[in-house]
Amino acid sequence: MADSDSACGKAKEMNSPSPKMPRSILKHDHGEPHSGVRWDEMNILMTYHPADKDYGHMKVDEPKTPYRYADADSEGETDVKGMDPATLSSELHGTSDDASGSRWAEYDSNDENHDEQLTPEELERKQDFKKKRSQHYNEYYNVKLARELIAKDLEEEDDD
Repeated sequence: MADSDSACGKAKEMNSPSPKMPRSILKHDHGEPHSGVRWDEMNILMTYHPADKDYGHMKVDEPKTPYRYADADSEGETDVKGMDPATLSSELHGTSDDASGSRWAEYDSNDENHDEQLTPEELERKQDFKKKRSQHYNEYYNVKLARELIAKDLEEEDDD
């Protein structure tokens, strides 16, 4: 029975809180050092935020952007001059009646005045360029013609 009494005594000791330290279900090892990150905030402040350092924030002295403030007297009116609706309408209808190439013809006629100032070599290069440009933009017709020729050649081969 002595064993049972001693076992009961030990059980009582384990269940009862000791006056030195309360019994807890969590394990606390006070002997081990903390393994987490410790920040030395004063060192960080001294290293990365010294009082005399501005980290590239530079003050740029520039003049103010000019801005024309509206007059208080005008109250919404602007200085933009409009066009008479009748004039605008006639100009719009006039441009739609013109031939589609008239604008380019006008440009080319103005360009001829500049041709007088060119040397013969420059004039020859310019005319060569115009010819190549017109051939390039007529490429659709060249492809169409090539397809017709290929179709004729295939028909002749089928006949043979």
